[in-house]
Amino acid sequence: MKKLITIIMTIVILASFTMTSFAITFNDVAENAWYKSYVYDLAEKGIINGYEENGASVYKPDKKVTVAEFTKLIIAASAPTIKYNLIEPDFEHWAAKYVKVAENFGVLEDDEYTLEDMNREITRIEVVKILSRCDIMVRENGQKSSDKVFTDTQELDGDQIIYLNHAVGIGVISGDPEGTFRPNDGLKRSESAKIIYTYLNGNN
Repeated sequence: MKKLITIIMTIVILASFTMTSFAITFNDVAENAWYKSYVYDLAEKGIINGYEENGASVYKPDKKVTVAEFTKLIIAASAPTIKYNLIEPDFEHWAAKYVKVAENFGVLEDDEYTLEDMNREITRIEVVKILSRCDIMVRENGQKSSDKVFTDTQELDGDQIIYLNHAVGIGVISGDPEGTFRPNDGLKRSESAKIIYTYLNGNN
């Protein structure tokens, strides 16, 4: 009888793990996609959302990330206990409450991002700046440095270099194989998933 109970419990536990693993699925995330584990981990935590398209849930991994989307991602990841429904934003946009929280923490200056910025593509140097500020100001981690040199960052100012070095120092940014960072380029949703996952879990 004990053996039967043990077998039944094992089946129940395995079934529950299976259900958890597939609680969220995106039709356009391939089984062998390099970003799959990052996307699903963050989706389970409620940090990442997909889109409904033709009755199916999709992630759109190649779509470029907007200012609104990344601000939401990094703030939600950095300060998960805040009751965002109680935040009173300064303008009408679904991401305005995350902008307000970022301002309250000093991650963004007042009016650094306005309604006009929300739907434009965010640049990689903006990503680094917001992420590094969140790590230092919201998560209260010490500032990191790095000796890594990129071949295309000569035009960055002093503060931007500090934020980039911090992001490299915590393992979030590594650059391209060619030694470039491409500071003014955009960021794909697949890339943002890896960045946020690494930010939360370390450079695994």
